[in-house]
Amino acid sequence: MSVIAVGTDLHRIGRFAAILARHGLASPHVHRLAARVLHPDRELPGFVRACQQSQLDKCTRALAHSWCVKEALYKTLDTPDQATFAMRHWYKYNHANGRPHVASDSYARHERFLVSLSHDGDYVSSVVVRAHGTN
Repeated sequence: MSVIAVGTDLHRIGRFAAILARHGLASPHVHRLAARVLHPDRELPGFVRACQQSQLDKCTRALAHSWCVKEALYKTLDTPDQATFAMRHWYKYNHANGRPHVASDSYARHERFLVSLSHDGDYVSSVVVRAHGTN
């Protein structure tokens, strides 16, 4: 494996909780934010279900974790790819063994993105390694 770039990010989960609590899970503001951050087919439906079930903690984690991974991913991309980057085009998912991954249906390079995601208390951190090869 040949590493191309490494990106990291750190966020306070409470920042997302405050936005959701201030505006309410059913608010248009929250749904616009979620639509900008979450992949429309792979992440957003679960977020919407959790909102409909008033699961504030689950909604908060979904936004915070996805945002953190995608910010770290963004930092691994070359300038032309950063210029066209949109969080909603990428999705964070967990493999059957629980390991986090990030992918895009439209990123066609033969590269892989290795993800580490960690949370402790009110913080979530992620490291994304962009490498040659495919997942």
